[in-house]
Amino acid sequence: MDEIQKALVKAGRKDLAQEYFKKTTSIEKKAEYMEIIEMHPDWDDITKLLKKVWKAWKGGSETKSSDVKPARKEVLKAIESLLK
Repeated sequence: MDEIQKALVKAGRKDLAQEYFKKTTSIEKKAEYMEIIEMHPDWDDITKLLKKVWKAWKGGSETKSSDVKPARKEVLKAIESLLK
């Protein structure tokens, strides 16, 4: 139990201490997943290529600033679909 949890329990807020524990554990687990994924030898190449393609599209003569937000949403949706 860390200092924040101890303080919450001491203040009689065991419910908040438990919620805090759940959230911090979830955040730590997500960080572990990313560390493992980022260790893959292709990770840097993939992310650099995605960034390059995105910047090229954003900087294109046909791209309007109003297109960026909805396009970003669609790109993220496509990536999520690939990862299912």
